[in-house]
Amino acid sequence: MSEALTFLPFLRRGLVQAIGALDDTAGSLAGGPGLTASVGVEGRTADMTVRLLGPESVTAVAASQILRAEPRPDSTGVEPNYFPFVELATPDLPWMLTPARASAGRLRPWLVLVVVREQEAVSLSTPPGAGLPVLRTPIAELPDLAESWAWAHVQSLVPPDEIEAALRDRTGEVVARLVCPRRLAPGCGWLACVVPAFAAGRLRGLGRAVARGTVLEPAWVRGGEGEIDLPVYYSWRFSTGPAGDFEALCRRLKRDGDAAEVGRHPMEVGDPGLISPAAGDVLVDMPGALETPGAGSRPWDATYRATFAREITVLLNAAAARPTDDPDDPDPVVAPPFYGSGPTGAMEVPAAGWLREVNDGPVARAAAGLGVAVVRAGQEALVAAAWDQAGQLRATATALNQARLGAEVAESWLRRAARLDDPDLLQLSAPMHAFLPTGSTTVRATLAASAVPGGLFSAAYLRQTRPGTPLARRWSAPGATGSGRLAADHAAITLAATSARPRPGDVAAIHFADHAGLDGAQGTDPALTDVSDPELAGEPSQTLRDEVTSLLRLPPGRLPPRSRPPARTRPPVVVNPPSTPDVSGMAATVRRVLDPMGAVRAALVVRIPALDGRLGDGPVPTGLALSPVFEDPLSDDLTRLGPAWMLPGAETIARNRVRLVAANPRFIGAFLVGANHELERELLWRGYPVAPAATFFHRFWNYTDDPSRIDIGELAGWERELSVQENMAGDTAGEAAVATVIVVRGDLVRRYPSAHYFLQAAELGDHGPVPRADAAPVEPVFLGALSPDTVFFGFDLEPRVVRGDRPAGDPGYLVAIEEQPGAPRLGLDVERDRHFSEPPASWNQLSWGHLVASREELEELTHARADSARLTAMGPLEGITWGRNSAHLARACWQRPFRMYIHADTLI
Repeated sequence: MSEALTFLPFLRRGLVQAIGALDDTAGSLAGGPGLTASVGVEGRTADMTVRLLGPESVTAVAASQILRAEPRPDSTGVEPNYFPFVELATPDLPWMLTPARASAGRLRPWLVLVVVREQEAVSLSTPPGAGLPVLRTPIAELPDLAESWAWAHVQSLVPPDEIEAALRDRTGEVVARLVCPRRLAPGCGWLACVVPAFAAGRLRGLGRAVARGTVLEPAWVRGGEGEIDLPVYYSWRFSTGPAGDFEALCRRLKRDGDAAEVGRHPMEVGDPGLISPAAGDVLVDMPGALETPGAGSRPWDATYRATFAREITVLLNAAAARPTDDPDDPDPVVAPPFYGSGPTGAMEVPAAGWLREVNDGPVARAAAGLGVAVVRAGQEALVAAAWDQAGQLRATATALNQARLGAEVAESWLRRAARLDDPDLLQLSAPMHAFLPTGSTTVRATLAASAVPGGLFSAAYLRQTRPGTPLARRWSAPGATGSGRLAADHAAITLAATSARPRPGDVAAIHFADHAGLDGAQGTDPALTDVSDPELAGEPSQTLRDEVTSLLRLPPGRLPPRSRPPARTRPPVVVNPPSTPDVSGMAATVRRVLDPMGAVRAALVVRIPALDGRLGDGPVPTGLALSPVFEDPLSDDLTRLGPAWMLPGAETIARNRVRLVAANPRFIGAFLVGANHELERELLWRGYPVAPAATFFHRFWNYTDDPSRIDIGELAGWERELSVQENMAGDTAGEAAVATVIVVRGDLVRRYPSAHYFLQAAELGDHGPVPRADAAPVEPVFLGALSPDTVFFGFDLEPRVVRGDRPAGDPGYLVAIEEQPGAPRLGLDVERDRHFSEPPASWNQLSWGHLVASREELEELTHARADSARLTAMGPLEGITWGRNSAHLARACWQRPFRMYIHADTLI
């Protein structure tokens, strides 16, 4: 028994635990047992007789009580060797109304599950005015109620000592189960119903009056004749499929190592049509995407091989070198496709490398031609999908035109700004300084932190110094010094001189150059200089204040005679002004960040995200070349074209066989090159703005481990001198140059499409290779189907590694086929002839053949018997005794998920 499962023969709670009458499991039971209840109040006791309810009180079972029905309602193809059952939410419900206590661990439930074959004599209907549906069936279809105790049990997911807590907390880990031990026939429809087990319950369910306390008789007797009407609390339908469960179908599988070689078929190439024919028939072996590992190809005439390569190369080179749109020579060269010339731009077939490999031989060209055929078969859907990926192409073109216009306008302004002096450019661009980055900050922040007064970039200053103003004319007069915008001596003004309150020890003094000759427009600009003199500490003198005031009140162009400063004991000390920002460097930064192309590209990407990575560093393109990408793998399309193209000779694999083959990267690479070539031609023909170097298909296999995994990258990036397989090895994320593929064909594939296939590393045991316990399973990286009963699974391991070398001590790998684990199921294995004479070695091997002594007896058996003489005579096996109680029977019939191992070396 699984450590996670505990089976109990029954469960009772409440007053029914005090019932004294024993259940003899065969006869009648006294209905409505009475119990004496005592109540104590202040030392006084009051007794009262309480009569318990019985099955005659039930009119229906709530639908919420049904947790699970197996087989699932309306399911088809059910295994006929399994038992139908239903699980109930209340764990003690089947025994709640049984008016007796268990005897030897056996207690009959008051309701049972019956399964009858749908036939003319069986019907399920709801009569007018009836509260429950009514099943009419022959009594011979029903199980023996004397064994009803054997087919109702409790299943717990917690240990026995935790069951009470689980019931109290209602965790749902403890459920009751009603089982019908019906032996189902294959290919039939079945009706499963939960019905009362006692006659009183049956009558009440049919709407008839039943006296309380009526003796409880079984609802029917085994071997009875005729038909019976039974009220139904719950019902569902299902149908069985062919005989055989997962284990039986796995055992049907046989190794296909002795089968005919698959993976290649003959191809006639002696008269291809565009080149010289051979003297006779020339046969070559055409491989598929899957092939037998290590299989060689038949040799073919080397002379004709050289002729084929030479003439096809000349033809392809002539077609590539001759333009088809020459008005003087409108007759183009008729030639086969030059595969790979589009993305690579090749104008001739090289002397070696993948372009020659794909183009100069009939086998590779045939593989590429299959890629062409796949694209042609789905060209309408592919072209429509390409236009969908292009999106609103007209809106995109409009956005590109607008972006080019904006870029031209911005570049025109930038060209004009480039002719300005650096100071003028800084002042002209002042409104944008807050938006222009320089390093980790902005131009405005850099200037604000410098010694340059912010007022020099204000709108008021720009108005006062713009061309034509008196101040601008004075600065621009002949002989004047200083810029009309931002002179170097203005940049030398210190922050101390412009502060509202001078610091102690600092005095703002105004010095003027020689005033003689300043009556005109000549002279220098006043410059504020930071003067530090201990004797001049404090506020400026009143004389200096008056002088400054008088200067500010003079008419323009007139200055008073130069006055000498008051006598000082020593001349003032002029401190060098602090460093100022590099005006030219700041202007260069402004010119760089004003380049419009970066902003234009960013705005386009925000507006059309699909343009991200497609615009480059140059100007905005006038047109947009697109490269649509199709994520769907092409292996399914090739299979639809014909399973023989995927695996030549697949039809020769016998039914119920397992075989090891290998992926063929040379075929796959040529196939994808051909598919990309054909779609490019089709898109150009339809007027699609396709990029010349586009690669549309990157995946051949249906990868399950990594959906983003590819088989080829961009063909434009393939190394010309390398082969197809070498280039593919650099593109894929796989570790193996050639993947191992397991092909399974048989009934198992149809009946169990969710079966788990994997590889398990082996180790050499006493009787051959066995699974290595410390090795993790190797899961398939891709999968596919050749037909409804043939599937394949690819593994990222070389075939030689998987097969191993047992004589040399390399155990290799085992191919494992495993039933998907699910909820517990009950039943018996499919019988074999030896089971009628041999006892089971373990309960896990118990089959229908172990119940009886011959196949004739089995044919007449309708239900499994808890009193099977053959099984009860065995005694305990693995601690379980057949027929002891329902818990022992449940454990004996519990079906574990099945797993089968086959060594890979035997599959080829």
